[in-house]
Parts: sequence; structure tokens; C-alpha cells
Amino acid sequence: MRLIDAAKRSQNRGRSCADRPRRRRPGAGAELVAIGDTDRHRLSAGSQPFTASATGTTSATVTVTQPTAQPTIYVCHLEMTESGGTAISAAGSLTHTVGGVTLNFAQLGQLVANFDPCVPNDGQNMVATTPTSTGATNSAVTVSGYFN
Repeated sequence: MRLIDAAKRSQNRGRSCADRPRRRRPGAGAELVAIGDTDRHRLSAGSQPFTASATGTTSATVTVTQPTAQPTIYVCHLEMTESGGTAISAAGSLTHTVGGVTLNFAQLGQLVANFDPCVPNDGQNMVATTPTSTGATNSAVTVSGYFN
């Protein structure tokens, strides 16, 4: 046992921590995915990526219109920001997701949501609205994904 330990120590001598082999605990280490990571969301032939954005003062709204050639809208990224607000008077939302469900958000400042898998629509145009904030001087909403 002592000889094996000595052999392992001599193998690791002179190596930086980054070069040493690592053991992973089961379930450890969440995967981070950058926005626009093409390996994460491979688009099929005929898919069309989109980004839609809008600004406002106390709130901002953007509508993603479904083109006739692609029957489904997929939202992969949603970002909402506001500045100067003191309280939320109405929640933000993403409407017409699959099953007719509306996703609601209540957040002052910045909200970033990456959906994996991307959220499909229910056959209607999708509308993203920032939370309405009392006293806000600037609000913005950005939605990105693809049509397929």
C-alpha cells in the first residue's frame, strides 16, 4: 500500500492542479451553456433562427409572429431588464406556450431564462412582456429561438 501511494505522489509531482486527474462525485458539476451555443440547439433543415426585442419605460412587450412556412415557434432564451423601479405592479409573462400555458415572472432588475429544451408555442403568436415596475425609467425584453 505504501509503495502505491509513493508511486502516485511521484506521478503528480511537478503537475499543476489543472493537469492532475480528477475524480467526480456523482451528480457534481452543472453544465453551463452559453447563449447561442450551436451544439446545444442543433437546427433541422428549414429551421429559421430569430431574435426579437423591444424597449419601454415602465414595461416592454414584444410579439413573435409565427410565419406560415414554419408551424411552430420555439423560444430558447428570454431576457428582461428594468432600471429605476421600486416595486412590481404586474408580473411579466410569456404567453401561448405549448398547451396554452402562460409563464409568469416577477423580478426587479434583470431576469435571464435559458430553456432547455426550448419552449414551443400553442399555434398562436407568442408575446413576452416585462414586469410592470413602478418608477421604472427603462425596460427591455429580448426573446430568441427558432421557427420550425
